[in-house]
Amino acid sequence: MEYLVAMNNARSSSAEPRLATSEPAGTGFRTLFDSALGGFVADGATSSTAGEGTLAVTLAPLEFKILEAQAPLRAGAAPSIAITGP
Repeated sequence: MEYLVAMNNARSSSAEPRLATSEPAGTGFRTLFDSALGGFVADGATSSTAGEGTLAVTLAPLEFKILEAQAPLRAGAAPSIAITGP
């Protein structure tokens, strides 16, 4: 399962980032946690990825969200991770 975390650290302006995912177009993501709604969300809103596999998220000032894909990652879709020093 893929999870996305989005944060807006601006104090006065909203943010509308497009988050890169490992999912194909049309995959649904459900909001699990939204700081603007007081925390964990029982029936969170669902959004879908766009044609390039990105997910548009709207964040109010100082808002934080956790989203969960509604389908398991496809075989071979998981990204590789590398940590390098400065």
